[in-house]
Amino acid sequence: MKIIDLSDNQRNEILHQKVIEITQFLNNGGVLAFKADTVWGLGASAKSIIGINKLRKMKLREKNHPFPAYIDSQETFLKLSDSPWPDFTNALTKEFWPGYLTIVLPFKKEAAFLSEAADGLCTLGFRIPKIDYLRSITRQLNCPLVNTSANITGKSTAKSLDEIKLIWPKEQLLIVHKSTDTKDVSVPEELPSTVISINNSGYTILREGKINSSLLDKVLNVVKK
Repeated sequence: MKIIDLSDNQRNEILHQKVIEITQFLNNGGVLAFKADTVWGLGASAKSIIGINKLRKMKLREKNHPFPAYIDSQETFLKLSDSPWPDFTNALTKEFWPGYLTIVLPFKKEAAFLSEAADGLCTLGFRIPKIDYLRSITRQLNCPLVNTSANITGKSTAKSLDEIKLIWPKEQLLIVHKSTDTKDVSVPEELPSTVISINNSGYTILREGKINSSLLDKVLNVVKK
């Protein structure tokens, strides 16, 4: 395993070169382990079938379980997704992104490469994460970062770098984090992102997390007025 530190106290050109190294690794089918804004996570390029299959193998994940995707901007979201209710969707993204809301929507025909992450479905969960280096990686990749929690399916999620090493001691992972965040590079117990799907009348919560229904309803009520 190799560890790359993306702490902000480095020169911009050094950070940029590190991001390039990370994206090259992902483009070659590699899998990242990273300290996300909710839990430790694993990620692969949305355009890398090899990387996505590695994620499934590492998680011992059965088929018909899509992976969500990190994106870098609202512009990217509009290019890839096809919302049945764009006014509500746009209001949600302006209110909660970057942040803890994953929105499941159909993706456009031009984004057919997302079908591997979607595991054959025509929808995918999109989110702009709070952590800046994850947005930088997706921007440099020029495609979403497919992601999932760092755990074996059905087991507890890794909360530290040491736990990741214990779970996957032989995997050639690239570890990405900011060493200035915490001394032990651990993640406190936190709620995950809220996952919703959008329909013509509103939304359905698929997994409740940091953003509850009352917060979503406030946005919905404004759009309906």
